[in-house]
Amino acid sequence: MKQLSIICGIFLLMAFSCEEPTSSRPSSGIYEGTFYYIASNGQQYNNAVEVRLSEYSTYSSSAGSNRVPAGGNGRYQYLEGNYILFRDENIWTADFDWGLILSGEYRYTFDGENLTLVKSGQSGNTNYRYELRKR
Repeated sequence: MKQLSIICGIFLLMAFSCEEPTSSRPSSGIYEGTFYYIASNGQQYNNAVEVRLSEYSTYSSSAGSNRVPAGGNGRYQYLEGNYILFRDENIWTADFDWGLILSGEYRYTFDGENLTLVKSGQSGNTNYRYELRKR
């Protein structure tokens, strides 16, 4: 019985001394990189972009030439399954593809330095992709 108590004690000590796994969620900061856009007609576009994530769940995104990307700012929240929901708070004209605004639900991957955000358009052929690196 004493050996069982010692084994249990060692097991508990080991369990509590292990480091907490790091979060796969992007931390607040400035992320720079490239925005890639594949239109429904198959044409591909890209431009430099900067995305800022604050510790207060707000964000801003720079705009590129010809609104590729269009930019955006507002609030964001993490969803289950490696998704981020961006809620843009701007008023926009209707003369361009609103998918170019950093708004809506994006699937993300994050390795502690590199952040990738991907969203598919309503047509299924359109793809919006941010490939970013933390500054």
